[in-house]
Amino acid sequence: LVLLFAFAPAGFGHLRVTDALYHGLPKSATPLLLGAKDTSISTMHRFISIHPLTRTLMEWAQKGPLEEIFTYFYQNYLRSHTDLLYKQLTTIIDERIIAPSTVLVIATHFGLAHQLGEIKKKLEKEKQIEIILVVQVTDDSPQPLWYVKDADVIFVPSARTKHQLAKYANKQNLPEVPII
Repeated sequence: LVLLFAFAPAGFGHLRVTDALYHGLPKSATPLLLGAKDTSISTMHRFISIHPLTRTLMEWAQKGPLEEIFTYFYQNYLRSHTDLLYKQLTTIIDERIIAPSTVLVIATHFGLAHQLGEIKKKLEKEKQIEIILVVQVTDDSPQPLWYVKDADVIFVPSARTKHQLAKYANKQNLPEVPII
């Protein structure tokens, strides 16, 4: 088993949750951090967060009628930019002395989760391994971007977020993913 945390340095929530999950593991576990070198997510997050106009535009796009349109296009963008993540994962798998049979990825950022979901089946077939993708929602805001159709399970902080994500998936006719 190879254990990976798919993490993006974009806000303290992702860092806080990844740190808590890491410290909850047994001492013998040796997870790897995946995605911390991808500066595009943190750069975009910083630009949107710092500049008042971009922050207002982002908040506006993530609520109301534009939310579904924004979600659709952003998910497609993420799913079409997987090269770096694919190379990182194949390197991790290929450089193990004992080839893993299972890779467990815990994604604490929806961007990396969508990218992993896009390449999951391809990697499983090429490397003849099982990849388990767990999405951990890091805040109690049911943004549709947190629904990752290729995840094996999505963990959420509240019943409200669970209900809203399930409602979104149903409305969009997405594959059902267990939400806990």
